[in-house]
Amino acid sequence: MVDIKEGWGFPGTSKKAHYFVDSMSLCRKWGFYYGSLEQGNDDSPDNCAACMRKLAKRKVKQRSEAER
Repeated sequence: MVDIKEGWGFPGTSKKAHYFVDSMSLCRKWGFYYGSLEQGNDDSPDNCAACMRKLAKRKVKQRSEAER
């Protein structure tokens, strides 16, 4: 079984999905989340806006590093 370490998850009382990397949300509002994570679906209206912005920046940075 592959252990997914990043993706979208719904922490307990949250109304929005947050993007988690190593159990910490990109917006830093949630930490130590070990629930199920979903890959993709980055443009869902159910996603945290701050996490979506930071994820977009993260992807650009990863692409530029990969091109080096």
